Amino acid sequence: MKKGFFGLLIFIMVCAVNVTAVSAACTRFTAQTEVDGKNVSFTGYDVDGKKLVKIWDLAGVLKNTVCMFDLSWNSVDKQLNILPMYNYSGELSGADYSTAEPVCSESAVYLKYNGDVTEIPAYLINGSNYVEMNAAGYIMGYDIRVSDDGSVVEFLAGDTVIKKVRLNTFTDSKCIALTFDDGPMKGSTEKILAALDKVGGHATFFVVGEMVDEYPYLVKSIIEQGSEVGNHTYDHSRLTDLSDADILKEIYSTSNSVYAAAGVYPYIGRPPYGAINEVVKTAVNIDWYNWNIDTLDWKYRDPEYVYNYVMENVKDGDVVLMHDLHPTTAQAMEKAIPDLAAKGFKLVTIDELAQAKGKENIKGFVK
Repeated sequence: MKKGFFGLLIFIMVCAVNVTAVSAACTRFTAQTEVDGKNVSFTGYDVDGKKLVKIWDLAGVLKNTVCMFDLSWNSVDKQLNILPMYNYSGELSGADYSTAEPVCSESAVYLKYNGDVTEIPAYLINGSNYVEMNAAGYIMGYDIRVSDDGSVVEFLAGDTVIKKVRLNTFTDSKCIALTFDDGPMKGSTEKILAALDKVGGHATFFVVGEMVDEYPYLVKSIIEQGSEVGNHTYDHSRLTDLSDADILKEIYSTSNSVYAAAGVYPYIGRPPYGAINEVVKTAVNIDWYNWNIDTLDWKYRDPEYVYNYVMENVKDGDVVLMHDLHPTTAQAMEKAIPDLAAKGFKLVTIDELAQAKGKENIKGFVK
């Protein structure tokens, strides 16, 4: 039977060693369903017939809400810690587990649900933890029914279909990441999101804290659309000119603004001007991403120029730099996004590109 959402507690922390590894030959798919009247999608992998997904993706769609995780920075060791899942209203679901030790094993994760702890297999794929969709759904209280061709998974409470998820094989060719810096900006960001929505695409928005404070609703819109938010400092300071303390202040202030706006913390960053060194990387332990295609949209501010530059230069695996501050960039994207989709490009976030290619292979990843 279906259990109540407020009883859902998920602890997942995967050991980095000795977790079952999956070869690069596994087949990636996208899963589409509906949440609160909106089409949403998430990525999974098929390994030997097992449909593997991230547990929080599955929990979010089954509970018909956007599952928020509180990602906090430990000031002592600067490690990103996964704390308990929060419900949609931002309140902690159930008891306070914020000081509990993460539950972890060498070859599995433990799913804690309504006080019951169950071990299920875990798979490490491109640095992220995946579990079998059917097993996780069953533990969360649903019966599972799969179509004969494996393309539809239904989650049932008794005879009632609670959620229907459609699976489409996802080829890793022609994936590109459109990225937008310095926003969000009223009007421009909204137009880009609308264009992405029409083709089922996503992008990554590296936001500036000052702009987040001015337009917090736009950050929430980015998350709800399925796109990704990255950290671009609070006031666009050149991080290589700052002390450790000031670097942390720039990053943490922005992360706190994003959390206040949308209930999530950004876990990737882009340094302003692309300027980064070992001091910055040591001060803040997040993944940093620059780019390999620079449209110079900030300089030309011409929709046709930006459109033509993107269409003529992008290739599979590219990371494209633009700025949603500028209305001309939004105008260019209203034309380019559907045309890129028509040419067979899959428009993905940095995280989705990392899942497809491995983050070490992303053009612009700062090693």
